[in-house]
Amino acid sequence: MSLYELLSLIIAAAGFIVVAITLIILIKQVGQMTIQTKYVAKSLKVSAYESVANQMVMVDEVFIRQPEFRPYFYSGKCINKDDADYDKVVAIAELILDVSDSVLIQSKQFPQVWPQRWWGEYIIDSFSNSPLLCEYLSTLQNWYTKDLIALMRKGEARRLHSNT
Repeated sequence: MSLYELLSLIIAAAGFIVVAITLIILIKQVGQMTIQTKYVAKSLKVSAYESVANQMVMVDEVFIRQPEFRPYFYSGKCINKDDADYDKVVAIAELILDVSDSVLIQSKQFPQVWPQRWWGEYIIDSFSNSPLLCEYLSTLQNWYTKDLIALMRKGEARRLHSNT
């Protein structure tokens, strides 16, 4: 074997060893990236859960501080536009609609955290128990998702059906 052939063989072997080591390193990095991706996905789910839970607590706090407004959203009580509390009640309605829309959007992104069937029923019941919520959403349909509007229609139908 000539010196040239020996050097070629050594260079080829060294190249093979470098490629093998590089491949091993890449396999380890992909494994680490997979683990990190799983942690990021779990973190996103937790963040989504906390976000919606915090929004729901905000709504609960409104009714804890001002329980006199609860019947407009849970008992079908109507309010006249001339009522001194009308603007407060409408502001609460907007908060509830914003939270409901946020829940629907997040339930599509994270169905494991927020199954839409649960939220769908909750939101339909909210509309069923609050004509004001339906009236307000009807005037602002361009602000909210079509999913929320569809649930409003189901809630209105449920209320009309239960009144007959």
